[in-house]
Amino acid sequence: REIAWNSLSNESKNTIIHDWKEATVSDCQYWEDNQHAVCVTFNTSDDPLLGPIIVYINPDTLKIIGYGIRE
Repeated sequence: REIAWNSLSNESKNTIIHDWKEATVSDCQYWEDNQHAVCVTFNTSDDPLLGPIIVYINPDTLKIIGYGIRE
């Protein structure tokens, strides 16, 4: 959670509606190269229009590998 949180811009952080420590963490596949990842999902005040912020993290290196597409 902290790695994902620290990767966000202040503008994005300001839209998050819960404490960042309550973000959902799950195993997932990173869509770009179908790589195993850990997804950290932050719900925001913009969810009805754009969807949540999703950060993809490589579980082995703990590096950010991408972000979910918000529409």
